Amino acid sequence: MIAIFKREVKSYFLNPVGYIFFSIFFSISGLLFFLNSIKIGIADVSGFFSSLFLICIFSIPIITMGVFSDEYKFNTEKLLFSCPLTNFSIVFGKFFSALAIYLIAISINLIYVLVLSFFSNLQLSLIVGCFLGSIFLGAALISIGVFVSSLTKSSVISAFLTFAIFMFFTIIGEVGKNIPFVWLQKFLNSIVIMTRFNNFVMGILNITDIFYFASVIAVFLFSTIMVLLKKQWS
Repeated sequence: MIAIFKREVKSYFLNPVGYIFFSIFFSISGLLFFLNSIKIGIADVSGFFSSLFLICIFSIPIITMGVFSDEYKFNTEKLLFSCPLTNFSIVFGKFFSALAIYLIAISINLIYVLVLSFFSNLQLSLIVGCFLGSIFLGAALISIGVFVSSLTKSSVISAFLTFAIFMFFTIIGEVGKNIPFVWLQKFLNSIVIMTRFNNFVMGILNITDIFYFASVIAVFLFSTIMVLLKKQWS
């Protein structure tokens, strides 16, 4: 797994994908910081982190779209499967490499928090909640992207499908309001990813929210392993 991790992290800096991701993430986060805090003169770390949700939806498909799609496209998946590595190691190595790139990106937010701390006494619990929420959100979305990438050899299709699933988990609560069954409405509301993320942003550390994100990560990574097993046996 470590070998795959190192290989994938290195690849992000050897092709434009990593630089495109960082450019989009840093430019939009900087703009949001200016609009949400500097321009209106409010040292609100929660509002800033809440707006980062949109950045993740649009930027994370960029770092996950070629995780497996490029392997299929360049016919290197057979070489990958022939290595003395389990599918578990391959999937988690690729997952943690994309997560590492994401963590590098959100670390820039420490600078914004530091700037805000000069103008307001920020609660430590709120800062911790915001960063934990960002990590869980990114990990969950990356696991979805890794899974989608394992389904197709087109990185463009992978990116669009990943974005579509992100939007599904975002708007499903609004769609559920038009459903006459109360139990189904409650279920759909419970899987809205932004609601779970906003709880962290508000400084609310709830075990059910942690379990939700952990479940999403586990389900999609396990599904990815199953897809690879099917491809190996087909």
